[in-house]
Amino acid sequence: MKKTVTGLVILVSGIFLFDACSKTPATTGQKIAPQEFISSTQLTITPGHASGIGINTVFTADGQAQTLYVDGATGQYFTIQNGDTIKAETPTVTMKSDHDYHFEIQFRGEDGAPSNDEYTEEGNEEEGANIHQFFFIPVATGSVKPIDQLNDDGDPLLGYVNLQGLEDHGGLDYQYADKSADGSKNLMIGLNGYFSIVKAGQSFDLVVDLRHGIQDKFIKNYPWYDADFSKADNDVNAPYGATDFATLFHLHIQTIE
Repeated sequence: MKKTVTGLVILVSGIFLFDACSKTPATTGQKIAPQEFISSTQLTITPGHASGIGINTVFTADGQAQTLYVDGATGQYFTIQNGDTIKAETPTVTMKSDHDYHFEIQFRGEDGAPSNDEYTEEGNEEEGANIHQFFFIPVATGSVKPIDQLNDDGDPLLGYVNLQGLEDHGGLDYQYADKSADGSKNLMIGLNGYFSIVKAGQSFDLVVDLRHGIQDKFIKNYPWYDADFSKADNDVNAPYGATDFATLFHLHIQTIE
């Protein structure tokens, strides 16, 4: 991170999950019945100013937080109005070059309880932090397309295959900032991190994908924008592992001076 960087704080918490015996409406704007809404993925975007690097970053919020909700399994966004959960369009997030943005992700299970422990566990080399990593891939607007595949609710899945990442990464920089339990190690998961703007004035989509089963993660040090995973076999035993459940979504990003 630079000493004074512009930024975006995106807090992503949870997962939208639905009763397996019910169908979610396919039309944007339709309500989700209360009994179908079990838990949520919450994205809270807060502008501020950051200094330091990785887990040593010091962040000061500056501005109103923006809250978004997304079903990571389908990429479908939602709003919550007067207690109702309503389907919404994929949002555009505007990032100003005189701010930084802290990006934190927290999942919640079907019981509504936080479930980040599944990804932050440190004691087992075949579980948790050792094999999980989020990739954030800036791609050309509109290049993320639905493919001929449906989830259990009958909704199309977003096609995250053969991604072509932008050469300049959309003019963004990102720092993983996932602290180990003792605070001494960067777990490099992407549940917690910071975006900054290197070059403003661009518009693109930001694909977010959590991979499970990554081999030699702390040796390879895969960059946050690494798009090669989308060209690899979606196999938990392959070097890049496989896309984890309910963790695929994208945002429209607009950066300005």
